[in-house]
Amino acid sequence: MKFKRQFAQLSIASALIASTLGAGHVASASSAGEGPEQQATMYGDTSHPKNVIFLVGDGMGPAYNTAYRYFADSPDTKEVENTAFDDYLVGTQQTYSDDDKENITDSAAAGTAFSSGHKTYNGAIGVDKKQNDLETVLERAKKLGKSTGLVSTAEITDATPAAYTANVDDRDKKDEIAHQFYDQRINNQHKVDVILGGGAKYFGKENGNITDQFKNDGYGVVTNRQQLENASEEQLLGLFADKNMPLAIDAEEDQPELLDMQNAALERLSKNDKGFFLMVEGASIDKQGHANDITGVMSEME
Repeated sequence: MKFKRQFAQLSIASALIASTLGAGHVASASSAGEGPEQQATMYGDTSHPKNVIFLVGDGMGPAYNTAYRYFADSPDTKEVENTAFDDYLVGTQQTYSDDDKENITDSAAAGTAFSSGHKTYNGAIGVDKKQNDLETVLERAKKLGKSTGLVSTAEITDATPAAYTANVDDRDKKDEIAHQFYDQRINNQHKVDVILGGGAKYFGKENGNITDQFKNDGYGVVTNRQQLENASEEQLLGLFADKNMPLAIDAEEDQPELLDMQNAALERLSKNDKGFFLMVEGASIDKQGHANDITGVMSEME
């Protein structure tokens, strides 16, 4: 519960709040009770947010939350205790992609809808159905002078984090996505100040030594927990696995957990008086769901 309890103290933002920074229109949603605008105000000033923390439990739908509620329940009490998630549950959102062949959203279309407010086809990263580039909430935040960060237990070039900063017609173009992390600028600055996750293979010598390019531009480059804790640079590139990061229950001691990466990002981004945008993804929840690994799913939610 350590990870979630700490998040419970943060101001958690939804796509509705993110949209107030100017990144397009919010994708349609439905929820019980009051309208989503009224519910979102429970979490702070939605008209002029200074800081936005967008949390993604990838694949973590109602069935997963129900399973976790029973998993975390104390056998010593009659009632089923609430989890940290219950404090922030305000309703459900209907999801579907703008795809002529499929109607079940994949992470690329969902990530693009979250980041830009526009629906698109499955596999699309930061582009609409006609493959026009879309402005994202992260890019809008950068234009406003805010600091920005992306944190994920997946490859940082994977669909969800990529959807906040890249523009490609196919989520599998990870070499190109990695180059866009470095090449694309806003006001002559890199779009993302703190980049933490897996996917080192896409930043290495086989793809143009992108890691070295970031280092030459003043970024701290770290590959394990100790280096992450000792890093002093305000801009940071942390790549902790060649591909996806291992599950927390399987990781070696020198492997940072999602909480470690989130804290490292917040420590740096919060120094900006103009505020920040941070997306944090627990990606392995979904990946272990694909494998029907209930132990892996519960451990990643824990």
